[in-house]
Amino acid sequence: MNICSDKNMKLVELDLSKVEFSSNDTKLGIRIPKILSRDLAYETGTHIGDGHISCYKRKDGNLYLSDYSGGFRDEYDFYQNVLIPLLYEIYNKKLLPYKSTKNTIKLVIKSKAITTFKINSLGLANGCKNGIIKIPKIIMDSGLEFKKSCLGGIIDTDFSLVFRHGKYPKITGSLISENKKLKNQILDILEDLNIKYTCCFYKHFDKRFNKNYSEFKIDINGEENLEKWLKEVGFRSPKHSVKLNLWKRFGFCEKFLSYNDRKHILENATLAQLVER
Repeated sequence: MNICSDKNMKLVELDLSKVEFSSNDTKLGIRIPKILSRDLAYETGTHIGDGHISCYKRKDGNLYLSDYSGGFRDEYDFYQNVLIPLLYEIYNKKLLPYKSTKNTIKLVIKSKAITTFKINSLGLANGCKNGIIKIPKIIMDSGLEFKKSCLGGIIDTDFSLVFRHGKYPKITGSLISENKKLKNQILDILEDLNIKYTCCFYKHFDKRFNKNYSEFKIDINGEENLEKWLKEVGFRSPKHSVKLNLWKRFGFCEKFLSYNDRKHILENATLAQLVER
């Protein structure tokens, strides 16, 4: 884990005064970081994107859960090879992913120490995130390196890399209108990185739930902005990396393919074979 390995980075100590360890946490050797690192900032970003906290009292014992949910088809490799090793490195917590629905991969952390750390030290939302989820103040106040690492976690989990007409790159994502604070934080970081974006407000009707939604759509368009992103932050998510590498190798990336299909093409196909398709 990169704990302030850059000598120019600010040393940021975390307030652990309200972190509570259970006897099981102590038995398992759960570790709570004392200093803000880029890896912790990135993991916080993945929590903002895919995570959820459940912390409340029950008659049969208090519940302390931090969980993450993603798409099984396209994000299994990310959970297995990026997120799980990262959580182990930060918290010394061993985890196994499981398939909770047909296309949902899930990680569940049962730990009083980790959950109270996320709530009380980082300031992440307990329960429903709508309207209150945001990048923690300690990250926003601690310098660009930490802010862009956190944004990297958000982009890897909650945004998509797409190629318009198979050729023109765009990093794109939507936030519900209640999450205006998070939207403004993301735009502020992009401006700090000198990465151009467009942001628009729109409404749409979801037939599945018979409900109207209002959202902010954020787009980072074009090769120049993509190269800036790769230079400043980059992708850790394999689902983004495989699209990027496919596009760089062949000059285009087809839209309606699974992660495994793209990975297979990248490892086995030639340009001539792709043209034949």
